[in-house]
Amino acid sequence: MDSGSTTPFTGSSTPTDTPADTPTETDTPPPRHQERLREARKIIWRDRSEPVAAVSTLRACLEHAATGGFRSGTLAASIRTYINLVLVLLRIHKVPRDIRLPVIRHAVFGLDTVRFGLMLGTFTSIYKFLLNSLPLLIPALNLPTPKRLLLLSVGESSETPFLTHSEERSQGPNAERPTTMLRVPLKKRSARLSLSTNAQQVLIRKKTRRWHAALAGAIAGGLAILWEKRGRRGVIAQQLFVRGLQGSYNAYTTKRNIHVPHGDVLVFSLACGQILYAFLLRPDTLPRSYTTWIGEAAKVPKECVKMNLSLVRQGTFDPGDLDKITAFPDITSTNLTDLLTLRSKLLAPPSPTDPLEYFPNYAPCSAVHPALTHCSSVPLDRFFAVFKWMLPIYGALHFVPAVVFKRKAFTQDPGKVLVKAGLGSLRSSAFLGVFVVIYQST
Repeated sequence: MDSGSTTPFTGSSTPTDTPADTPTETDTPPPRHQERLREARKIIWRDRSEPVAAVSTLRACLEHAATGGFRSGTLAASIRTYINLVLVLLRIHKVPRDIRLPVIRHAVFGLDTVRFGLMLGTFTSIYKFLLNSLPLLIPALNLPTPKRLLLLSVGESSETPFLTHSEERSQGPNAERPTTMLRVPLKKRSARLSLSTNAQQVLIRKKTRRWHAALAGAIAGGLAILWEKRGRRGVIAQQLFVRGLQGSYNAYTTKRNIHVPHGDVLVFSLACGQILYAFLLRPDTLPRSYTTWIGEAAKVPKECVKMNLSLVRQGTFDPGDLDKITAFPDITSTNLTDLLTLRSKLLAPPSPTDPLEYFPNYAPCSAVHPALTHCSSVPLDRFFAVFKWMLPIYGALHFVPAVVFKRKAFTQDPGKVLVKAGLGSLRSSAFLGVFVVIYQST
């Protein structure tokens, strides 16, 4: 045998270690706590390469629901904690030193954060359990549609809408099974979708009835909202109801190919009109916290809003509200004179010889912007005041999810993530500032 020949590898021979196979000092096993943390993540968090879970027993439904509920609850509590913490740290300089630590502790471990996490976790777990267990508990009502029966009769699989390469070759036309018109064209079957799109299509074609999802959502929502305070249940219920209407409308219009030009703008305009009408003339129809927030965003004294409501409804106003406005330290002399004149006209007894003094059926400009004499100076002042007030809030909403929950993208290109979050914060703050300027200018 010549020197250039090589000995083939057999089962009895032992291959020599190559440099790549030789263990080195750096190939040490990870610490035990890291292994436990990795195993815990596998139990709770689903890997991106993991397919959609298929549950066939009640025990599997319960385990799947518990895992999803824990995942949803921890994620919701984490988001609420990070947002609260950012908002507190941005305003910590205004808090007295002796209560700063309790304020930070309440932002992280407060009861509101726990309630929010429990609410979403309970909703997710109950919804998943009911949605997956109803087809198992009531199998008689889970009948296949005529179209599905027709596909099954020609050999189509009902488990997934996609075929693998082997299935394409085995299910191709042959002498025993010629091509029929019911076959999906090869051009459509050859498309390869991503894992997330494939999972979405599988969930869409899952063998469930519509009333299963409606019943599961109603029960899960009704029980989950009990974790929140009684005063917040109405607000959350309204938000969920509106989201449900939005989803129903989107499904209806998509199915029937209905498109309303600029429909989102029209809906937003109608909603803003109703909200601001209620803020000025029917404040009893809005939650008190929401009314307070709108007043702070408008930068209008709350006494002015009360004066406007009384003037529109009754043609008069409470002098105490006017006195509070005149007591503002930043009120200008011109506005102070106008308000005092208005007060004297209201309190002066009517003279039988003089005509009645005219009172406008709305609050005067001197009450709307007591710190500014001219109305032309209001738009620019309002814009920067609202922009500065909302920038920390929108900054937390844009930066926290981008940095905390998209760590891979942030690690790869932190500049791009930060610039995108910063532009989003500026755009959102400018939007609200322009909104206030347009409303008060008109």
